Amino acid sequence: MKDTAFAQAAQQGFTTGQPAWSLVGLASLRLSGWCYQHFQTLDLFYEVNGRAPNARCLPPQLRQLGELLAQHAVTVADSDAMAGWRAEMTAALRQRQADRAAWWQRTGRTAQTRNLYDLLQLGY
Repeated sequence: MKDTAFAQAAQQGFTTGQPAWSLVGLASLRLSGWCYQHFQTLDLFYEVNGRAPNARCLPPQLRQLGELLAQHAVTVADSDAMAGWRAEMTAALRQRQADRAAWWQRTGRTAQTRNLYDLLQLGY
């Protein structure tokens, strides 16, 4: 990956900077950390301040920035360097599917009788 998302955004005229907190680690006390712990999702944090006095963004610019970040995330996820992560994610999703099927069998419940707890814990 020759250009980071920050570098690509700067090349397109956006003001960028480094976050004040660490770029490494799991933010376990945030929603993304909970999602990772339950569903093995990949965290991607970014903050866009479209109303900053020195760098206001109109809706078309925010859309452009969102497209840039999404494309960068896809490029990173599809890279050879992330092949191990993709394999791990595929295995985790297969296991999760098996766990769900076993849970339905074990409890005798159906998709029609699921509740809020099921939605949160089983990821429906």
